[in-house]
Amino acid sequence: MNTNEPIPYDVQWKQVIVAYFDAFVAFFLPKLAKDMDYNKDPVFMDKELHKLVADKVEGKREGDQLVKVFLKNGKEQWIFVHVEVQSYHDTDFALRMYTTNYRVWDKHQVNILAIAIFTTKSKMIKEYKRVCYDTELSYKYKNYYIKDQKGREAELEASNNPFALLVLASLYAHQTDGKDANSKDQRLTFKKKLIRLLVEKGYKKKSIKELFLFIHIILRLPEDLDIEFITYTKKITKMSSNSVYNESVVQLLKAMNEGYYGKTVESLEAQYKKELEEKDNTIAEKDNTIAEKDNT
Repeated sequence: MNTNEPIPYDVQWKQVIVAYFDAFVAFFLPKLAKDMDYNKDPVFMDKELHKLVADKVEGKREGDQLVKVFLKNGKEQWIFVHVEVQSYHDTDFALRMYTTNYRVWDKHQVNILAIAIFTTKSKMIKEYKRVCYDTELSYKYKNYYIKDQKGREAELEASNNPFALLVLASLYAHQTDGKDANSKDQRLTFKKKLIRLLVEKGYKKKSIKELFLFIHIILRLPEDLDIEFITYTKKITKMSSNSVYNESVVQLLKAMNEGYYGKTVESLEAQYKKELEEKDNTIAEKDNTIAEKDNT
């Protein structure tokens, strides 16, 4: 895996939001969760969103979601979810949020509940505001910053909502940039911890793939530590009485790594073992040379 390539946070968030949408609402939008009619499936309106804002918003917006849900009182509620992955301060961010809102209103005459999830360390403007003499326009939306969850690790670990673990994964990604050996080892420790929690909580097979993919990709590791992680995953899943994990998860991780490296996990393990043996032989040769000098 090339650890220098940008991590596709937005794509990963979009996949888990679709897979665990009810859990997403319960975690991030608890007020709405109380009023939702869970007997009716949500309607994901990605194509509609792209048509509405394509000419106004530059670049790919892979993490954005426009979703229609149904309430217990029979009404519809539209939700706009934006996952912000930029690492710089964007002065136009609030305008983009407002643009989506008024475009949806202009065409469909429906209000939307908007939330922005920030996976970066920077702070963005919390509202869009425009003033012209005695006329004032203000648009506010919910902001959720991953970095602000520091100190809530124990609470997140105890939660049975899968998004608690995904927020933890993103928080750990902030804390371990992988630029030094200690940071990489710490990231491996965090990653093992999350996988153990995932197994212990016994999430359903239907969407287990997305959770593993999210954690595995967000907390990216160099090859040698990735092999150690897969070995640990094999061990921890075999210990679980839930057979869902025993084969599907390990096979998924093995396939992913073969895609990343162009090699099977077994060949990587053999290569890594060979490199360790060569290092050991080199050290042994140096020790022998030193011993011969001492004897001389």
